[in-house]
Amino acid sequence: MHSLAYPNPYDAGYRPFIIKASGFSNQYPITIRGDYAGHPGVIEHAYELTFQTKHFLSFKNITFDGFGFLADTGSLAITSSDPPDSKRSTDIIFDGCTFKNGDGYGFFQLIPGNDRWTFLNNTFMNGANGIYTYLGSPIGDGGADFLTVKNNVFKHLGPADPGDAHAIGCQGGFGHVIEGNSIEDTGAAILFWNTYSGSKPLGTTIIRGNFIKDVHNGNPERGGITIWDTAENGNFIIDHNIVLNTDGNGITVSSRPNKSVQIHNNIIMNSGPVKYGTGLSILNGQVTGAIYNNIIINPALIFIKVDGDKSGLKIDNNLYFSSIGDKKWFGYTSFSAYQNGTGFDLHGINADPLFVSVDPWAPAKTIGLNSPLRIPEDFKFKSTSPAINAGFNWGQINDYFGSPIQGTPDIGPIEFQSMPVITPNIALTKSANKTQASQGEEITYTITYANTGTGGATDVVITDSIPTGTTYVAGSVSNGGTLSGATLTWTIASVASGGSGSVSFRVKTD
Repeated sequence: MHSLAYPNPYDAGYRPFIIKASGFSNQYPITIRGDYAGHPGVIEHAYELTFQTKHFLSFKNITFDGFGFLADTGSLAITSSDPPDSKRSTDIIFDGCTFKNGDGYGFFQLIPGNDRWTFLNNTFMNGANGIYTYLGSPIGDGGADFLTVKNNVFKHLGPADPGDAHAIGCQGGFGHVIEGNSIEDTGAAILFWNTYSGSKPLGTTIIRGNFIKDVHNGNPERGGITIWDTAENGNFIIDHNIVLNTDGNGITVSSRPNKSVQIHNNIIMNSGPVKYGTGLSILNGQVTGAIYNNIIINPALIFIKVDGDKSGLKIDNNLYFSSIGDKKWFGYTSFSAYQNGTGFDLHGINADPLFVSVDPWAPAKTIGLNSPLRIPEDFKFKSTSPAINAGFNWGQINDYFGSPIQGTPDIGPIEFQSMPVITPNIALTKSANKTQASQGEEITYTITYANTGTGGATDVVITDSIPTGTTYVAGSVSNGGTLSGATLTWTIASVASGGSGSVSFRVKTD
C-alpha cells in the first residue's frame, strides 16, 4: 500500500456530494434509497461523498457513477479527551449499491475512527481501489475497526500503470469480517497491511468464503489474500476461500511473533508466475496456529513455505497436486521427504483432487480481458475424490455453499454431498366400521395406505382376503379393485412421498 495521494479533483470541475444529517441509532438510522418505482437512484460525477462526522446512515440500491473516490473528510487528530466517535463518521451501511467508473485513487477511503462501516451486496467495477482503510496520523490511531464486507462483487479494479491497487485493502484495525465476496480481475485482492513502528496490531479478522480469480493488476503484491503485519498479537481466520490465477502468492501471512493464524479449507491454484511463486507462504516470525484441509494446485515454484520458528504451527490434512511438473514443499523435492523432514502433513495427500470440472487447472476459454470460464461449482468433487472424508475436524459446521459437513470433513472448501437414498415405504392400516355384527348385517372394511418413505412409489399393489364367516357384497370393492376367489386386489398407480389414501369393501355375516 502507498500513502494516500491523488490529484486535485476540482481542477476537473468535480464537486463534493455532502451528507448533512445523522441517524440516531442502529434502530433509527437515516436511509437513502434508490429503488423507488420510476425513479432510478443514480448519482453521477461528484468527486467525493462527504460525511463530515455523521452516524447511522444507510444507502440502499443507489448507483454511484464516475466518482473519483468516496470518503469521510474527518481528518482532525483524535485526542484522549475527545468523546468516542466525535470526529469520525461511524455506523454507515451500503447495501445493494453499484460503484463504477471511479476516476481517483479508489471508491472508498476510510481513516482511523471510521468504525463499523458495512458493505453488503454491492458491485464495485472499473476503478483503482475498491475499499481502502488507512492508518493516517498519528500512526497509533490504528486504523478503522469492525469493517464488514459481505457478498459484494469487485471486478476490473487497478490503475492504468503498475501502481497501488486492491479490491479490499486495510491498514490496521481489528474486528473485520471479509466474507462471501467475488473478486475478479483486480490488483491485490484482499490485502491487510500494517508495518509502521508503534502502530497498533491488526486484530482478529475473519476472511471467509471469498471467490478470487485473475489477480494481475497493479503493484506490489498481486496476491490473493495477503497479510503484512509487523505488529504483535491478533488473530487471522482464513477459511473456505477459492483463490485462482494470482500473479503473486495465493495466500501470504507475514508478521512478528505471537500472530495466530487459522488457515483452513481453502483452494489455492495457479499462483506466483510473476512474483514469489508460492501457493501458501508464512513469513518472518514465530507464527502460531494451524493450517488444515487446504488444496494447493500448480504453484509456480513451491506449494507451501514457512520461515522462522515452526514449533507453534500445526500443518496437516492438506492436499497438493501439480499437473505441470514437480514442485517443492519447504525446499524438499518430494512429498515423502517433506513429511519426514518436517513432521507436517502426516495425513496429507499428494494426488489429483478429482474435481467435477474437466481439467480445471488447464488454460480456460476466456471472455474479455482476464475471465476464465471458471465458477465455484467447478470445484465440487467427483465421488471418487481422495479428498472426501480426509480432512481434520477443526470445528467447521458448513462449507463454502453453506451445506452441512457430513461425517468426517473433506479437504477443501466444498463438502461432497452424497446423494440421499430415496426409498418409498408403504404402510397399511385396516379398520372396520363395526366390532360386532349380527347374522346378515353388513360390515365395511377400510384399508388406509401412506407412503412414509423418502421417494415416490408406483404401481402399489394392495391385497386382502374375505374374512371367514362372511360373504362379499357384490360390487362393493372401491377404487377399481378386483375379486379373484376370496382375494381382493387393488393397484394404485402412484403414491408420492408423504401421500396417502384408502380403499374399501363390504361383506355380510353368514
